Amino acid sequence: MSMLEGTEININSGHSNIVILSDNGVISKENSSYAKYITDKINDDNYNIINCDGEFLYKNKFDLNIFRNINEDYYLGKYLGIFSLYIDERVHNLLLKTRFTSLYNENFLNMLFESYYGFSGKLFEEKIDDEDEETSELDVIHNKIDRTFKTINLFTYFSCLNNAIRKGMFRQYNEFEHNDTKIKGRIDVSRQVIKNQSIQGKVCYTTREYTPLNAVNKLILKTHLFYEKNNKKTLSCLMNKYKDAQKHILQLKNLFPNIDEFGTDSLAKQANTKISNMVYKEYEMLRKVSINILKTKGRACFDENDSRVKGVVYDIEKMWSNYIYKNIISKFYEDNNSKIKIKNKKKIYDNDSIINYKNNNVMILSDYSRDFEISYLGGEMEYEQKKIVDKKIDDIIKIAKDNDSKYQVIVFPMGVNDNEELKEIVDAFYQDSAIARYELDDIVLFEIPFAIFTNAKSYDEFINASNLVCDKIYNLLKENIN
Repeated sequence: MSMLEGTEININSGHSNIVILSDNGVISKENSSYAKYITDKINDDNYNIINCDGEFLYKNKFDLNIFRNINEDYYLGKYLGIFSLYIDERVHNLLLKTRFTSLYNENFLNMLFESYYGFSGKLFEEKIDDEDEETSELDVIHNKIDRTFKTINLFTYFSCLNNAIRKGMFRQYNEFEHNDTKIKGRIDVSRQVIKNQSIQGKVCYTTREYTPLNAVNKLILKTHLFYEKNNKKTLSCLMNKYKDAQKHILQLKNLFPNIDEFGTDSLAKQANTKISNMVYKEYEMLRKVSINILKTKGRACFDENDSRVKGVVYDIEKMWSNYIYKNIISKFYEDNNSKIKIKNKKKIYDNDSIINYKNNNVMILSDYSRDFEISYLGGEMEYEQKKIVDKKIDDIIKIAKDNDSKYQVIVFPMGVNDNEELKEIVDAFYQDSAIARYELDDIVLFEIPFAIFTNAKSYDEFINASNLVCDKIYNLLKENIN
């Protein structure tokens, strides 16, 4: 079997090892040691992980559910992305990917990133031509790792930039040397003796100024220019969406018109001091991210000398919930038969919303896990997995009772591998039989799969099919809620 067809890939390459895992089921015994290693390191606070929103995932403020451990088996959790481990004097790079993308196809992830960050554009670099006879599978895998690193790191840099500029332009005290007639600082006797031996009226002196003319701002601009050169389309989409960032970068370009004269190594060395001013604490993350992006040309976002578990991740559940909210739930708010979301409702999950439609309270839960897909398809579940599903349903019933909600809806993604005309497939897929309906304690529960067309011929075709699916689910809900 080709490496590209598997859900797990292991490649030994020189002094490093590449492992690609999919959230498609149980992690093999061979690779479960990585899951245990990362889990143990996190439990010991021996890690350095950030997310695409530019935040450190400190142990006391983030869900440790990177891996789920059920009956000694490991599954991927809600955090996907890239990790770097240093085990037995070797670097191990782990790529944790969604089950709906492949080494060639990034459509699903592209769609979620677009929705979450609110822009439209193609994210990932063009793939290596899989029809090129000289292209090896190893080339494809290295390209996959490379472009995933670069894309995730771009969003991390941009999120850090947006977080930081809320505090305005970064300023710090710097010393400047002058040699003129306008004395306004400390006279530098040694320079005066060397430079002003004749009587010219000039005096060498030094000033200390609180200024944006500093190495950190140069570093930020240098990183931005790196992405202008290497990922211009995605960066342009982001800059067009976030005008404050666009304005900030323009100011930096005006401050440093000769930025090309400053080398990456010298800038990294000049900006290597931690920012301790709490007014600018958000700039510290931006400084670190910028240094490591420039040093590794966008392929990593963490210090190579850090022996802890390091990672850059995104919350796939949060992104999926965001997509369902924007493309299905929000449509009810525009409907004349709907009312705004209930205020002060009691929540158990962050990915649920309650609307009032036709005078019925309706809770819609967007669930990314495979739990409901397995249940919907009638597949066998291990006891512990079934307990997870049963608990979710119990929680849903509790939410329903707390909020007088008669209808409960669970929307979950399900891959559809079909090469026929997509519109016809969507129409055929979403008949009434596509909705699983249960009545529990006077509560009506709907389980609705969201068809993910993994074999779409292009990204535009994939998006069009997904839009059709959103419309179908919206209309089916309207027909079944009365």
